[in-house]
Amino acid sequence: MGGKILVIEKEQKILDLCKDTLSQKGYAVTTAQSVKEGLSQIKQEEFDILLTQLQFSERNVYDFLDHVHEIQSDLSSIIITEQADIQKALHTLHLGAQGILLKPFTNQELSQCVEDALEKNRLVKENVRLKLLLPLFEISHGCIHHEDLDGLLRTTSNVLKRELKASSTAIFLNDRQTQELVLRLEDDLPEQKEHLLSMAEWVAEREETLILVDQSPSDPFFEQIILHYQLSSALGFPIRGKQGIVGILIVLRKLERNKLSQTDIEFITILLNHLAIAIDNNRLFNDLEESHFEAIRALADALETKDAYTRGHSDRTVDFAADIAKQFGLSPEETEHIKYAAILHDIGKIGIPESILNKPGPLTEEEFEVMKKHPELGSNIVKQIKFLAPVAPLIFHHQERFDGKGYPIGLSGDAIPMGSRIIAVLDAFDAMTSDRVYRKAPGKVRAIAELKQFSGTQFDPQVVAAFLNLLEEN
Repeated sequence: MGGKILVIEKEQKILDLCKDTLSQKGYAVTTAQSVKEGLSQIKQEEFDILLTQLQFSERNVYDFLDHVHEIQSDLSSIIITEQADIQKALHTLHLGAQGILLKPFTNQELSQCVEDALEKNRLVKENVRLKLLLPLFEISHGCIHHEDLDGLLRTTSNVLKRELKASSTAIFLNDRQTQELVLRLEDDLPEQKEHLLSMAEWVAEREETLILVDQSPSDPFFEQIILHYQLSSALGFPIRGKQGIVGILIVLRKLERNKLSQTDIEFITILLNHLAIAIDNNRLFNDLEESHFEAIRALADALETKDAYTRGHSDRTVDFAADIAKQFGLSPEETEHIKYAAILHDIGKIGIPESILNKPGPLTEEEFEVMKKHPELGSNIVKQIKFLAPVAPLIFHHQERFDGKGYPIGLSGDAIPMGSRIIAVLDAFDAMTSDRVYRKAPGKVRAIAELKQFSGTQFDPQVVAAFLNLLEEN
């Protein structure tokens, strides 16, 4: 069965009985005949069960149990007592004792009491592990499924408030450019927040945890925080990423809440490790996304050096494209693809002769056939770049018409990718509101009129409606 047991008892006869009986059951038994000797043993090694007599001449049993739990918080105790002291023994159950053993007791009673205490202890530890694991699973799940850091921070705050009975939380993140702490999330914070920033700055400067409690404030300023907000505790934790402190967590607990336990501190520490990884990953993703965007911008710039008309064209299109995509409830990933396509949809014009691109007049039929190749050319360029491969179909079909009379292959309706339908509307609007080498821009009023006129034939009517709503809002 196993397990380490410490027996503290003045009577040698009872010590011998406990040692012999429990050793035969497979337990490792250590004995002591005084409080001092017993505490010395507990300081030297960890035990699973403490069997101790109720009456001590040198110390009150209640104080003794408190001292024991300060050394080993999860040590389960069984009180050995006589019938006359049963009321005192029962009181120890309220202090955390797991059982009572009445003298005289049999070998069977001793063994059963120890087995019951070990089982209770096992269940308590299982509950503690579950308390740690379930919220951490929730945070880990958020790391995987939250596309934005704010969503993950919100989940973290909710978990803290639920598990620690926190009255309010705050998360400050370190701005990488200014190196200043910025309040990124606040949940039910007091109106005056300057004290909390001071706490965060204290933690960041010293790179250590700050724990303030109502019984023993360490500084007049921090005492003011406890008293001003009527808190039982105020805690500040550094969030340590790969490159150092990436943020600070502040947790406030009101006077009526339970005191903070060592398990709570351990839970927060593990949770912050998860959060630090998520913040590092988010920053890495943003850096990667920025480098992708710069690569895309370089491609667009290459086209602008050749075609004066496209200069600024993609810039004007990309913001509207993202807004429309959000209106249709597209995922963040789909929205990013549409933004990339909005920037690069005309990249295939790099392969079109400048004499056609910048011709000061209408194109001939032969010239128009050449121009019609630019969606395919653009798609071929983009799909060779791995992270842009999903964008290639949006570029290939951006000249399709909703009624099926477009090019390059004549798709119609919902068969046309949504991103292509969005770009078609924005491309036409921008063309009608931009000057060309062979004509002045017809203007915004004319452009809106034509979008309405060709809604349902050239353009997806839902996309037209969404775009016109955006124009009206702006």
